Amino acid sequence: MKKSKIIIGAIFMSVIILGLPAFMLVYKNANNPLAELQYDKSAYKTLCKADTFSYGGVGYAGSMSEETEAYAKLYKSKDAKKVFLCLEKDANIQGKLYALCAFYYLDNAYYHKQVQNYMKSDENVKLMAGCIGYGDSVSKVMKSSNAANSDDFYSGAIPEWLNSYITRESVSY
Repeated sequence: MKKSKIIIGAIFMSVIILGLPAFMLVYKNANNPLAELQYDKSAYKTLCKADTFSYGGVGYAGSMSEETEAYAKLYKSKDAKKVFLCLEKDANIQGKLYALCAFYYLDNAYYHKQVQNYMKSDENVKLMAGCIGYGDSVSKVMKSSNAANSDDFYSGAIPEWLNSYITRESVSY
């Protein structure tokens, strides 16, 4: 009788010891949608904490920003749509705008729905155009009130410019 209790106890402990790590791995992956995706983790972190949003060259030389390079890497990833959906939840507003640009091509219906949502936002976003950094409300970036300048999200001009830029710069990641 005593021997059978020891055996049952040993079996129980084996299940606990061997089964718990497997359970924790499954639990961790279920709570982290990025766990199973293939993407550049460094690029993701860069966009989560993006300093500015730009859709062309920045600085005196008109170079590609660190954020734009990160966008290009994530956009070319195998699981791009899922990665950008996660980014939209995790990122600051500048990073969210990069995710929005990706949706223009990856899920256009979702893109237009999100543009409508962002048009209601007065949150301030940091932008960079060439050498000039400035801030503006998200709603103003969504739809330009200037008829002469339709560089906005509503028209699709900003995501088109950004994707044209990363293609033109021949970014190979």
